Amino acid sequence: MGKRIFWLAGAALLAAQPALSQQQANPLLTAYQGGIDSGEVADTRRIRIASMDMAVRRAGPTAEVTLELELATDNRQEDEARLSLLLPEGAVVTGYALSVDGRMIPGSLLE
Repeated sequence: MGKRIFWLAGAALLAAQPALSQQQANPLLTAYQGGIDSGEVADTRRIRIASMDMAVRRAGPTAEVTLELELATDNRQEDEARLSLLLPEGAVVTGYALSVDGRMIPGSLLE
């Protein structure tokens, strides 16, 4: 099967906070077959995080954290990938995008 690879870049401004609880996978990646959310439990095996890089730039009591993730799948059909990322209290997402075939596409925020 073919392998499709996507790049996701994001930035968050984080206030100095204690570490988050490790009870839930963070980040969590789920896939919806054909982009359809049927209301059932999403499949976390259809797509995977192949690699993840993090850069941190400290700015006084805050830090700018940039994550770059490589997402991969062996499926030939189109799936919708949803990335859930738990942030510390007071953290703010300042932007994110998806690179497909070298073109950056702005992401959409879901609460």
